[in-house]
Amino acid sequence: MIVAVAALESELAGIRRQMKLACSYLVGQMRIAEGWLAGRECVLAQSGMGRERAEHALGFVLNRYRPSAVVALGYSGALAAKLRAGDLVVCSQVHALVAMPTPLHPMPSLGLLACDHHLVARALHVELSPSWTTERWLPKLRPERPVGGGCLTLPYLASYRQMKEWLSWNFSGAVVDMESFWYGCLAQQARVPFLAVRAISDPLTESLPPLEGLIDDSGHTHTSALSRYLLHHPLACGSLMRLGLHAHRAQQSLTVFFSKFVKEMNL
Repeated sequence: MIVAVAALESELAGIRRQMKLACSYLVGQMRIAEGWLAGRECVLAQSGMGRERAEHALGFVLNRYRPSAVVALGYSGALAAKLRAGDLVVCSQVHALVAMPTPLHPMPSLGLLACDHHLVARALHVELSPSWTTERWLPKLRPERPVGGGCLTLPYLASYRQMKEWLSWNFSGAVVDMESFWYGCLAQQARVPFLAVRAISDPLTESLPPLEGLIDDSGHTHTSALSRYLLHHPLACGSLMRLGLHAHRAQQSLTVFFSKFVKEMNL
């Protein structure tokens, strides 16, 4: 059995649609889905955002099931200029800042864990959907694969371009998120192989629009609040549309990757 865990419902939505579901249930604000994907037994766990919800959700899953691997999936901000929206990063290492940097504490203490090297090697060889590129003015169809890199887990969302740029100058890592390190700690304590794979939703040069009222800490999107949101943030319309497009690309990448990864795994 493979467990996929993510903070937001949209990060797992494409995978859930491809699964043959056996059951789906709520544990508080967590949503758990059991079923089969590519003929293999899988559990999807949507935890919500941040350390506390990540630890609570995966702790419940590890106590209830006996997974052969835990794969953390989700959107992330880019800390590398070459990464575009929808690109996938397979994380060989995950760092964590226990607090956000301040003028008095510019380099907070770090935590570090390594993802399972066998899972990393397999994930890097998953062939994604082909994409068109231009070389010497001629269209060329080439397969894409995930890229390798590190992940930096923060206690808060890195919303602003300036923050991501500062992090990219001061810390190693290709992507930034809020949960991967805490998922990985629990998986390693349970002696379950762990892998983190992140899809870019906001490139290095872009800031996120203010999202208050649209996504809660449990990871649920409130579409009914969109009109009220735009009323209070009229200038955010363009950036919100761009984020929606980026998130759609990221969701597609996660769905294609995990489906092929599960199919090719021998777990």
